[in-house]
Amino acid sequence: MGEAKRRRESDPNFGKKKKASLAQQAMKVMEKMSTLEMLLWTLILVSSVTTVIWSIRAS
Repeated sequence: MGEAKRRRESDPNFGKKKKASLAQQAMKVMEKMSTLEMLLWTLILVSSVTTVIWSIRAS
C-alpha cells in the first residue's frame, strides 16, 4: 500500500493516463535492469582482466 502511494506521488500523471504511466514504469524498470546488467558485465570484465594481468605478473 505504502509503495503504491509513493509511486503515485512520484508519477505526476498516474491518475490521468493509467496505461501510459504503466508503460513508462515498465520502461523505467527495463532501463534500470539494462543499466544494472551493464554494470555487472563491466565488473566481470574488469575483474577477469585484472586477474589475467596479475597472473601474468606473477609468472
